[in-house]
Parts: sequence; C-alpha cells; structure tokens
Amino acid sequence: IVLQDDRQRVRGNEIGTKDNFKTFARRNGYTFTAFSLEYQKRSGLGSYVDRLDRLLYGKEYLNDVGLGIEVTVCDNIQDMELWMNNCHNTTTSIKYYASYCWEWKSKKKPTEIDIKIPKINPVFQKQWNPMYNQYDWYLDSIDKVGCIYTAQGLGFDYVGFIWWDDLVWRTDHWEGHIDKVTRYDEQLRDSITNNTNAQELLLNIYRVMLTRAKKGLKMQKQKTFQRGVSVGGIGMERLEELSARIKKFNEDRDWDQFHTPSNLAKSISIEAGELLECFQWNDTNYNMDNVLEELADVT
Repeated sequence: IVLQDDRQRVRGNEIGTKDNFKTFARRNGYTFTAFSLEYQKRSGLGSYVDRLDRLLYGKEYLNDVGLGIEVTVCDNIQDMELWMNNCHNTTTSIKYYASYCWEWKSKKKPTEIDIKIPKINPVFQKQWNPMYNQYDWYLDSIDKVGCIYTAQGLGFDYVGFIWWDDLVWRTDHWEGHIDKVTRYDEQLRDSITNNTNAQELLLNIYRVMLTRAKKGLKMQKQKTFQRGVSVGGIGMERLEELSARIKKFNEDRDWDQFHTPSNLAKSISIEAGELLECFQWNDTNYNMDNVLEELADVT
C-alpha cells in the first residue's frame, strides 16, 4: 500500500508519482489499483486542504465542511510576529516557514542573519533553521525560520508563513519566479531539467508549507497577493456567501425578533467582558484558543 500525493513533489528528480507506480507495476506483472483518499486529517478536519488546492491549482471540489483551522492574513510582518509570540506563550508546537528566497549565510557563519524584512532598516530578522541540532529546533523554537526541507512530514499547532514574491497572483493566474528560489536552493536547481514543470514544483512547495498548521495559520499580505482574499481561496469565504449563511442561520431560528438595538448593545458589552476576562490577571500569559472563542462571540 502506497499513500501517494503527487503534489508533495518538491524537486524535479523525484520519481514518486502515481503514473510511475502504475508503470512499474504493469512492467513487473503486478496488479495496480488506485483509490481516492476520501478523508484526511492534515491541517484540521475541515476543507482547508481542498480550498488550498482550489487556490493554487484551480481544482474544484464538493461538500465543503468548513475550514477546520483558523487562517488569517495580516497587513505586515510585525503583526504576524506578535501573533507568533502570543501563541508561543501557550504552546511550543509552533514554527515559522518561508520559501527559500534568502541566502543561508548562517550555515557557514552562525552569527549571520539570513532573513531581513525589509532589507534596509529591517523590522523582522531571523536565521534559517539550524544545520545541526535540528531536533531541539523542532521541539521548541520560533527564533528561526524553517524551509521546505524541514517542513515535509511534520505538523505544528500554529504556523507563521512568509509568503514572498516568488509566487504572485496576476489578475487571473499565478506567476511563478522559481529563479528566486534556485538562486539559493542548490538541490532544487540541480533537479530541474528542460522537461521539468517548474511552476508546478513551486506551487507544490507552497502547498507543503501551507499544510503544516493543525490549529492556526497566519500569513503576512504581499501587495501582489490578493487571490486568497478575493476568491475565498484559503480561509475567507466571499462576503456575500458569508452574509447569506448568517441570515439563513438567524431566520431558521427566528432570532430577528430579539435583535433590537438595546439587546444587541447589551450582548456586545457582555461578550466583550468575557473576552477581557481572558487577560484578567496576566497581559502576556493567556490561552489563545479561549481568546479566539470569545472574540468570535463579540464579532
């Protein structure tokens, strides 16, 4: 039994594909039978992976059961870093990930800073994941950023993902710049031939890193990255669809009769108090899951 996902291929010389397995079986006289995996547990128990495949590959799907994890897009890298620090107060199962668009200087000089955003007067500075002692980094670290090679096969409660300019959305299509990655990633560069679909590899790289989170994913918004917001591709449904669902939810329960201005004002005040209670005794050490639940009640 082989669990095969062709969209996990991140180098051009990887031969593990469904077609290659089928060819090998037939050449050697084996019976080949393929089944679709109807249920998966990666990145929550919802439809997040399906939505991500629609976002990246345009693959449609049926039976959306909800996102399954919390996905948000922040306006700047500082907001994501603040969110990561807050999450780290409650769990060590948390990591930064990014595409390999920065040179790994600290590999040879341990004191070098690899990732600086922006390059001039940076407000975000991190090293790549360590060359050695990676086990300790896996257990607990948000002071370094993981790449595709330290993402495969792993999962964490929360992930902060740095979406960079090697993959941008242009009106109606993805524009890939894999040269921004191969400039520093020798393994990827050496695996690409004239017959390699470089765009597909880049999409796969993003897909792998975007499916490491089990509870929450936050990305910083690039000016060229709008598709996730505009078509509801990852975590955000179309506004009209969401409004219609809320309206139907209320109508099914005949709740409009209770939605007077005074009732709504009182309810907002009560729920806001419950949100504030999360920070009653400590401004820095709090349960992020409880905060998100109470914030949802307020909104």
